Amino acid sequence: MIKMKTTIPIKTIRLGFTGGTKWTNKNLLWKYLDYIIKNDYTDYLVIFSVGDADGVDRYVREYAEEHNIVCYVFKPAFRLVNIPYNPRLFQARNIQNVDNSDEIYAFFPIGGSRGTQNTVDYANYRGKILYIIKEKWLEKWEILH
Repeated sequence: MIKMKTTIPIKTIRLGFTGGTKWTNKNLLWKYLDYIIKNDYTDYLVIFSVGDADGVDRYVREYAEEHNIVCYVFKPAFRLVNIPYNPRLFQARNIQNVDNSDEIYAFFPIGGSRGTQNTVDYANYRGKILYIIKEKWLEKWEILH
């Protein structure tokens, strides 16, 4: 008799992150990421995708590296090839992030972020599951958790 090795299938979820460069509270963001992964994605192989900016993008990249999570980083084209700078290329990067994610987490710093809002608008257009987190709200959430 041949014994067959069985494996439990793992579901994969691709989480996209966007947020303002003015977000400064890395510890609070990491605490929230710990919480959602522990409580919402325990049965999943989690993959991150993010832009290459400072603030939220950088903190999510560092979190992924620290926790051995695969993280795809999307860069605007002018940082990849020799073409002139154009601010519209940031939106193209954000579109790539949304199109390569199952769910989007949008972190708005105090004072807002136009790029984050553009990404939210596109995610809505594409029908993505979208979570909007404002820095002030997350500070209140931290008190409860």
